[in-house]
Amino acid sequence: MALRHRGFVDLPDHAKPGGFDHAAVHQPTGRIYVAHTANDAIDVIDVETQKHVASIPGLSAVAGALVADDADLVFTSNRGENT
Repeated sequence: MALRHRGFVDLPDHAKPGGFDHAAVHQPTGRIYVAHTANDAIDVIDVETQKHVASIPGLSAVAGALVADDADLVFTSNRGENT
């Protein structure tokens, strides 16, 4: 898949030092799931509307996201203990 710049999306402010890490695209919905390491969350972005639509919190030291298109599941990799 080729990438191209489409604009900017406002995301939640950082709760602590850090930033963002790996992301994944859910093809059926056109949403991007990005690891927001500074918030221990996955931020969900709608590509068509170019808006932040949700955050999935409570993911200690989240480092990445993987989306299973056929099962509508999101998996994360985390660096935190007991995650």
